[in-house]
Amino acid sequence: LGDQAALKPICPCVSLNYVSPEYRRSVLRDRSRGSRQAVKAIAMLRHYGIQFHGSVVAWPTVPLEEIERTIEYLDQQTGVLLDVLAERGLADNTLVVFTSDNGPMLRDGDTAGLRGRIRDAHEGGIRVPFIARQPGRVPAGVRSEAFQSLVDLAPSFLSACGLEVPHTMSGVDQSAVWRGEADAIREHVLVENRHQPTTVFANTYVDERYKITTYYEQKYGELFDLDTDPGEVHN
Repeated sequence: LGDQAALKPICPCVSLNYVSPEYRRSVLRDRSRGSRQAVKAIAMLRHYGIQFHGSVVAWPTVPLEEIERTIEYLDQQTGVLLDVLAERGLADNTLVVFTSDNGPMLRDGDTAGLRGRIRDAHEGGIRVPFIARQPGRVPAGVRSEAFQSLVDLAPSFLSACGLEVPHTMSGVDQSAVWRGEADAIREHVLVENRHQPTTVFANTYVDERYKITTYYEQKYGELFDLDTDPGEVHN
């Protein structure tokens, strides 16, 4: 972060994963119980024809105080990053995006009443926080209902830097939505749920009203009207 004039476009990713030492030790003590649960999870995957390679540990429920501590740490470290950008005169020339890759783990966290969790095709598993910030370019305090997908990040970042977006990228440029120049770019999103790199366990299509999910080598699926059934109860 030196002389602005000498900077070329860069795209660092800051992953804020934090677990306190006390909780980490409690997890290690509970590893044996987690291993038994993992065996059951692998058996379920194999039942659906998915060959799992590797090991799994089912983590115990995270205490509420640990979740609160994690949120406090995340807030603090995000503030440190934004402060450094401001101190070095880079805030106006830096696009910051805050988001997540999935919903909360297992029974931990809050989905605001939405059904589903991590690795789940329901709304609680695929709806995540998304905040874009760039003073002078991204309007502050504006809420958007536009569809966003994580595959849109790369083409949007390239476009924001004035760079060409390769046609091989599957995402779309969302920078106009972030700047408030367009209401929406996407009419729908596609979500792929993969338990291993070569197999799509669940394919989900979502538009402004309807949502349909099909499962790997299964004849059944799910169709929901999100207008009348936001909790995804009536298939």
